[in-house]
Amino acid sequence: MTIGFGFGGSSGGGGGGGGGATNLSVANSGASTLDVASDTGTDATIPAATTGLAGLETAADKTKLNGIEVGATADQVASEVPFTPTGNTVSTDVQSAIVELQTEIDGLGGGGATNLAVANITGTTLDVTSSTGTDATIPAVTTTTAGLMTAADKTTLDGLGAGAGLTHPQVQTRAWML
Repeated sequence: MTIGFGFGGSSGGGGGGGGGATNLSVANSGASTLDVASDTGTDATIPAATTGLAGLETAADKTKLNGIEVGATADQVASEVPFTPTGNTVSTDVQSAIVELQTEIDGLGGGGATNLAVANITGTTLDVTSSTGTDATIPAVTTTTAGLMTAADKTTLDGLGAGAGLTHPQVQTRAWML
């Protein structure tokens, strides 16, 4: 890149330099400095900007600036931070999403534990009670459905001693001769 500047001469003395153009160009461009070359005089190096002095924007500063979203400030609060709604949430900022989720949690009914207890035990059923919902009655076991062992079944089971002569109907004893 070449930039031309024309300086008119003066006949009144002082100031030096005569007529003509000075051509400037970028000689070296690094990550944090830039050299400007002059074809008629001294070259100059432009340093990186600091918090106290103007200067070049460095490659590192440019990368950092590109990573900051538009409208961001150093003192953002939760209501200014964007949030992408997921699931059942509809809020688009963090603060509103927190409030929305807390409202859902609070609405779940008591927010505490459900206590279960056993009640109404009979010879064939028992009830499981719930402190927050509907109770359930556990029915007796059948030959096709799992359930509560009845008092009669327990009496029968207890009457069978170990090795009471029970055999499984599918177990067969075979004698082999060799």
